[in-house]
Amino acid sequence: EENKKKMTLKEKALAAKNVYKNGIQGDVRYEKTLHTNLNETITSYLKDMNTKQLVENKKKEAEMAADVASVKGEEIKLRQSQSKEYAAKLNAQKDDGASSYKVKNTSGSSVRIINDSGTTMTLNAGSSTTYFCNVDVFYCVGESGKGTMIANGDDACGKTVEF
Repeated sequence: EENKKKMTLKEKALAAKNVYKNGIQGDVRYEKTLHTNLNETITSYLKDMNTKQLVENKKKEAEMAADVASVKGEEIKLRQSQSKEYAAKLNAQKDDGASSYKVKNTSGSSVRIINDSGTTMTLNAGSSTTYFCNVDVFYCVGESGKGTMIANGDDACGKTVEF
């Protein structure tokens, strides 16, 4: 075995220079690289990559939109189903006469009444009006004050309350 002598940095640089002169010059790839417009190459590459990313992003966006539409579609179907159930329940109550009640003024004079949402009206003697079961009715005091309760909507449901 021979003892190999380590090369100095200067010797390594010289060896690299010789490889460059003898090995690369004349190589087709090297010549092609010298005559290539790097700005055009890089710009073209970036444009191609951007196009690919746009296509991929549009594809992902379309998938996400389809997922959202699917979820919204399911949510709409659920709400429609719930609405149909609620409407059926209300219709069943109407058939039973249990969705509203009447308030009839049997006194000899007109009376102002107010409901729990603050709507007032004058009910003439002998007249009646109808309220949904979730509405309570009171005597009206002043312009919009609630006095004594005439009818509790839950208790009066399907009945006629005379006062």
